[in-house]
Amino acid sequence: MLANIVRLMDPREAAKQERMDILYGNQGIPRCHTAQACSFVCPKEIDIAHFIGLAKEGEFR
Repeated sequence: MLANIVRLMDPREAAKQERMDILYGNQGIPRCHTAQACSFVCPKEIDIAHFIGLAKEGEFR
């Protein structure tokens, strides 16, 4: 999911609609329960929950 969010932020991305469909589809953002476990276990210490929160607010729509 994070890869789709990062790609949406890239102005060169050509497949934005496809990524939006994945992000906001049944297996994307709606499945997040905001427990922030993804951020705690990320080996690169990326605050994934922050970006998911932005997506939940509709930042990428």
